[in-house]
Amino acid sequence: RKTEPCDKNNPIVTLCVKNDIRRIRMLVEHYRTLGIVKFAILDNDSDDGTFEWMLDQPDIDLYRCREQYQTFVKEGWINRIISHYGFERWYIVTDSDELAVYKDMEKIPLPELTARLETLGVKRVKAITLDTYSDKPLFEESTDIRKDFRWIDSDSYEEKTAIVGSYRIRRFIGGPRYRLMNSDVPLDKHPLVYWEKGTVSADAHYQFPYDEINVAPCFMGVLHYKFLD
Repeated sequence: RKTEPCDKNNPIVTLCVKNDIRRIRMLVEHYRTLGIVKFAILDNDSDDGTFEWMLDQPDIDLYRCREQYQTFVKEGWINRIISHYGFERWYIVTDSDELAVYKDMEKIPLPELTARLETLGVKRVKAITLDTYSDKPLFEESTDIRKDFRWIDSDSYEEKTAIVGSYRIRRFIGGPRYRLMNSDVPLDKHPLVYWEKGTVSADAHYQFPYDEINVAPCFMGVLHYKFLD
């Protein structure tokens, strides 16, 4: 099913999901509040009601694939969906447990933000991934995700130089996974991108070409609801 086309400055929220009914509801509500009118979502053979719920949403273009999930296969799915909707427009590329946020988002909807970015010549926005957690034991059941998982580290993040291909980039590490588990997974992402011919989703953190990585302004956060039951 396909919905009506939307303006190029109104980003299409694009993602893959499997069995994540609680967070996908939260994600759709979040982006609707920010002015999004179209979602393009690939369901990877969910059997928990996720597919059926999305099928009832008039603003979701819904696709389904039963092939086994693999990281690089997922990026292929994302690239295929974007190529279907076309280039020279804005996209939000995300996961079902992530919500992009930015200053004054209560006053500035995403279509207005992207229009401002275009006038500045900005085609990609960098964000820091903020792992959220509750004040309850890890993986304890939650009835209100946004209310319970409202805590983030304020002092455990730092920037370090890393090599991606032949590029030296500034990368974020830290947060509760680093503080408690010594996990130094990269926490920088580019969730908001003006997709042109030649732009490719290479992995969960970066789009090719990599020249844009170090020049992309960083003024967004990605609330990462990873630690649910």
